[in-house]
Amino acid sequence: MSEKDSQPSELRPISYRPELPDWGVYLRWPADGVDWLHPDDVQRARSLLPSARVFRRETWDGEYYHLHYGRHRLRVQPSMWLPVAPVDLRVEQQVELLARLGRHDSGVFRIAEILYDAANRTVTFQLSRGEVTLERLFSRDDLRPISVKHHLRVGYYQHETPKQDAKFASDKLDVGKITDDQ
Repeated sequence: MSEKDSQPSELRPISYRPELPDWGVYLRWPADGVDWLHPDDVQRARSLLPSARVFRRETWDGEYYHLHYGRHRLRVQPSMWLPVAPVDLRVEQQVELLARLGRHDSGVFRIAEILYDAANRTVTFQLSRGEVTLERLFSRDDLRPISVKHHLRVGYYQHETPKQDAKFASDKLDVGKITDDQ
């Protein structure tokens, strides 16, 4: 039994963890210094933070949250960030830009950036095709994913193992008569 478990419940520290995954932004550097960052991720964090980029916080390993933004990964200790609404798209995912009655030139693009618009409190998307990145930002309503990943809930449905009913048993072929050379 650990020391923490042997303490009365009123003396144990309370730990509040968010439901993961969740999404958020670091609009400001959340703490003085870099002690809140994993030592291997300091340089990467300096290039990505602070910004309007929307990170996906996926796991907690007991000391660090693991943040994802496209191919970039960061490990950070609990720190002040601004939570945003869930985002069902990811950086570098292929999407179709919808025409919206001619307001946009429709086509297939990749998401270059997922950004938070603090003034409007919305998530916006910057698109690219090849080496060209569009300057305009788009809302989620303007985009349709090219491929959708479906996630089945394991154990949600309980299915019985099929059983063979004796009255519907199939006839069996007697192969002895076919191979007999008489």
